[in-house]
Amino acid sequence: MIGTLQIVAVIIGVVTGVGGFLFWHFSAIGKVKEEVQQLKLEMKELEKKDALQQQTLDQFQNFYPLIKDIFGKLLENKNIEINEK
Repeated sequence: MIGTLQIVAVIIGVVTGVGGFLFWHFSAIGKVKEEVQQLKLEMKELEKKDALQQQTLDQFQNFYPLIKDIFGKLLENKNIEINEK
């Protein structure tokens, strides 16, 4: 009788331990999946930002000579006005 109770107790303990492990394992996997999804969303946002930054740099390279000429003419006009006074 005592041997049977010990066997039943061991079986209940093993089932409880395995059940607890499986619960922890699958809840941990669920959390990892959520974090991976979040990282994927962040990566998409970063890719969009990177594309916009690259587009800005490309446009800046096109507009730099124009901006340089504008500031050069403004400085020339400023120097002319200062010299006239």
